[in-house]
Amino acid sequence: MVELSALQLKDWIDRFSLQYSYGEDGTAVADPAGVDQIYGISYEVFLGNPSGMRVGNMTYQGEPVSINQTFQVAVSGTRLAATVQ
Repeated sequence: MVELSALQLKDWIDRFSLQYSYGEDGTAVADPAGVDQIYGISYEVFLGNPSGMRVGNMTYQGEPVSINQTFQVAVSGTRLAATVQ
């Protein structure tokens, strides 16, 4: 369990959004092994936006997430080292 800021979570989500591509029918597709799931926080990913600007509308318990909020996150040490700087 680690404590991450809302900004760190947003950056994490943005980074794993790079794993998505578009299928022939225009839907987003990704290898499930390469994409993390964040539970408890709602957000939208805009794949057409540039890196760093893909994540928006983050909410927690129905309220907008403040950049100053922190969250307790359960994650393996290996995954944490690979995704959070």
